[in-house]
Amino acid sequence: MGRASTAVGRRRAAPVTVRTVVGSDGTTRTHHVDGRLAHLEATPTDSLPQVWNGRWHRKARSADRTNPVARRQQALARWLGVLFAVGSVLFIVGGPLSLAGASQGTTLDLLGSILFSVGAVTALLEAVGAGRAVGAGGWWRTVAGKASLIQLVAAGVVFQTSTIAAQLGATGAAAFWTVWCPSVLGGVGFVWSGLLYLAEARPAHDLGTRVAAVNLVGSWLFLVSALPGLVDPDLGERWADVAVNVGYTVGSVMFLVGGIGAVVEVSRPLPAAGSRFPAPPPDIPAR
Repeated sequence: MGRASTAVGRRRAAPVTVRTVVGSDGTTRTHHVDGRLAHLEATPTDSLPQVWNGRWHRKARSADRTNPVARRQQALARWLGVLFAVGSVLFIVGGPLSLAGASQGTTLDLLGSILFSVGAVTALLEAVGAGRAVGAGGWWRTVAGKASLIQLVAAGVVFQTSTIAAQLGATGAAAFWTVWCPSVLGGVGFVWSGLLYLAEARPAHDLGTRVAAVNLVGSWLFLVSALPGLVDPDLGERWADVAVNVGYTVGSVMFLVGGIGAVVEVSRPLPAAGSRFPAPPPDIPAR
């Protein structure tokens, strides 16, 4: 018989449950995010400690290079970072052009949003592959499964709608409903998924944690930057034009840093106790 202690907290929008079980064979500490296992630390009494993290597993960190599944996960992780980084560069260049009144700014925003959408699809494929590798009872039952679905809807559907409408030249009430409302809703989706990704990565306290944190800052900036458009859909006032374009540009810088970090992260070695790919299935329920 062992004893268990459970702490439940709400870190912004992601409910986190931390449970510690102490038994005769050792101690196990689990972190669940929204009922999904995100992190596990096992300290047996007769062997070395082992640590598993959902983000480590999903990106196949320090995995056997001969494992074809691991190589696929690593390739997806790198492409994910590249797509968001290049898309961010297009947003960064497009911001000043839009401020200057050049139509190329809107075109670059559309191209950047397309790369973000492809990146969101890549994130979903990454989550699917990781979930299947551990037999998690359905990839959608993982933290990344839920986060990637939310991100795909936010980037691939809602936010993409706003950039297409802007490219088509929507103004007035049409801009309010087809550009700025979707931009705000897309920003909410980015923030929601970003909170889940950060809650998953937080217990690891490594580069992946910092990447998730930087991406969450970028998500908040994308959300806040869309709000002036609800007040002035045509951005006729200088303050609204500056707030929107500067906000999106700074947010894109955050996503650029996060994208580069995501590429570097794949090659970073795990701690000595880190579980290699494939890890044990995350089937420990929250209590």
